[in-house]
Amino acid sequence: MELIIGGCFQGKTAYGMDKLKERKLLFDGSGVREIIVADGETCTWEQCAKADLVTRFHLLLRRTLTEGSNKQGITPKILLEKMTDQVNILLEENPDLMIVCDEVGCGIIPIERSERDYREAVGRVLCLLAKQATSMERVVAGMPVRIK
Repeated sequence: MELIIGGCFQGKTAYGMDKLKERKLLFDGSGVREIIVADGETCTWEQCAKADLVTRFHLLLRRTLTEGSNKQGITPKILLEKMTDQVNILLEENPDLMIVCDEVGCGIIPIERSERDYREAVGRVLCLLAKQATSMERVVAGMPVRIK
């Protein structure tokens, strides 16, 4: 798994797409194939397992938290544990996945508890992903900086 992080609108997705094309992921023996991209705003965890690239992964985490918090008796801690399990399953099913995710923990701490829970969840999931990633890069103004 490869992880690309950075601030909002810094060129992470374009960088990831270029990187996939350079790896010649497009060739599968019978010719050129499309890169499968899952958008975290709308995709399911199952669609991520079949994708080459997941963009806006932080939005998938937000939706998972929001949907889970609507269920009675589920705490943010339990939701984070479930998301951690979900991420581990995703990486098991799709070890060659490239994940693009915004860093959302910088800046002013939000007043709303749900926003603080979201930032914490993204940060903790990114820590998990960073440990398991074969490579990790931060993109700033379209320029990648290799971290791992």
